[in-house]
Amino acid sequence: MGFFDKVKDTAGSAMAALSDAAKDVSDKGKEMTEKARINKAIKTEETKINNLYMIIGQKFFNQNAAAPAGFEDQFNGIRNAQAEIEKLQKDLDGMAAASACPNCGAKVNPGQPFCQGCGAKLTVDAAPAPAQPVQAEVVDTTATEKAE
Repeated sequence: MGFFDKVKDTAGSAMAALSDAAKDVSDKGKEMTEKARINKAIKTEETKINNLYMIIGQKFFNQNAAAPAGFEDQFNGIRNAQAEIEKLQKDLDGMAAASACPNCGAKVNPGQPFCQGCGAKLTVDAAPAPAQPVQAEVVDTTATEKAE
């Protein structure tokens, strides 16, 4: 066997090893892609389940005016959060109304004597009244739910 035959055999072995390595990398890439696809599908199904749990819980809450035994803390938490949302929404609505021109609706700054949009004279209060806490009442939606 000559020198060139040895070089040819070595090159052939190196090419075979390189080809095997490339195939392994390709196979691992395909496996990772498939795992990612399956993990995404699992997350999608888990999201569906959580959304359905939320719908069940909302219906359960709406159909039970009084908290069933064992759910008092959760019912009170929901009612407190609803009251807080209502209060915050009123505060937000008040801020929006106070910062808009009554004539054209353009944004005006507190204490501004005239509207920059239409030129209307604005009434300037000496001091804005502090926001009063709002007591939220709990609405019984049981009758509405049963009618649907």
